Amino acid sequence: MNTHTLKRRFFLISNMYPDNEHPYFGIFVKNTENVLQDNGYKFTMKAVITEPNQKSIKKAKTYFNFYMNILKGIFNKDLFDLIYVHFISHSALPVIILKIITRKPLILNVHGSDVIIRGKIAKILSIFSYPLVRICDKIVVPSEYFKDVVKNKFKITDDKIVVYPSGGIDMTVFKPISTVNKKSKQENLVLGYVSRIEYGKGWDIFIKIIKELQQKHTDLFVKGIIIGEGKDKNKCIQMIKDYGLENNIEYLGGLSQKEISYYFNLFDIFVFPTRLEESLGLVGLEAMSCKTPVVGSKIGGIQTYIKNGINGYLANVDDVSNFVNIIENYINLSEEEKKRIIENAYKTAMEYDSNLVIKSFVNEIDKIAKE
Repeated sequence: MNTHTLKRRFFLISNMYPDNEHPYFGIFVKNTENVLQDNGYKFTMKAVITEPNQKSIKKAKTYFNFYMNILKGIFNKDLFDLIYVHFISHSALPVIILKIITRKPLILNVHGSDVIIRGKIAKILSIFSYPLVRICDKIVVPSEYFKDVVKNKFKITDDKIVVYPSGGIDMTVFKPISTVNKKSKQENLVLGYVSRIEYGKGWDIFIKIIKELQQKHTDLFVKGIIIGEGKDKNKCIQMIKDYGLENNIEYLGGLSQKEISYYFNLFDIFVFPTRLEESLGLVGLEAMSCKTPVVGSKIGGIQTYIKNGINGYLANVDDVSNFVNIIENYINLSEEEKKRIIENAYKTAMEYDSNLVIKSFVNEIDKIAKE
């Protein structure tokens, strides 16, 4: 047998994975799968969870079945050559057992919340992440920032880590659309929010920004557009009503990537008010790819691509007034200065073109598959 024959069959393990009912739940996991399939790999076994926001008893049952499906790999090791795991803290213990018994090459893909742990149960589960990282063959991280986080936390060397920025940007989808009319006139300012509707993502900060801007600038009609789903959806809708902003803020729910691209082109500014240490924050880059300026929180991976005042702006976390001041300063810039920011943002986004990052990622996977 040729020692350089690629091992092509994956066992995919993830506690987030989309289905017809929840098409955006863990969509990045599916995107990575598609990239590898397009490059000759197959996914012959899967242990995945496809339903978000489950109640306690149902969630416990779902995870029990999830763990059992992982352990089934022990008895079906002839069906796969490699193991690919997303969100390591949620599946660490059964994956350790699977790896030790099958001795198959193991790739871990971390995303942020599975390394920067919040919540009691998550902290307990994360205990098993340390031995899992020690026995894996490669760790995939979304940014240089998160590479440093993982290195420092798990005390590992550079050669064990692959930087893969969440599939990069599909620039055939996220691109400037000349037919969309941005309404950046004095009487109309359009701000956008695209993320999960959960506390950590800062949807409430976005609503407060709209309120403060509208109160300060009565001559200006400030429009806010919220795109995304999440457990705080009803709270979000109620807060819009409580603030009397039903005419200002439009909640659209979850949309396709093509639809999101259209709205990025409509926004005068994309607001990214997250409280979380985003491992990358790809959505900000997707906005920049549509030539839409970004005002984001000064935290986590966002800082790796937004250079304050050069290709976008960074605001203090949870600081509504700081966000508002930055937005005011931007809209008061000359058209020439705005164009400079926008063009620099677009140049930065091009560095994350999916064609470039996918090629590098697949090369790294091929190296593991040859071993």
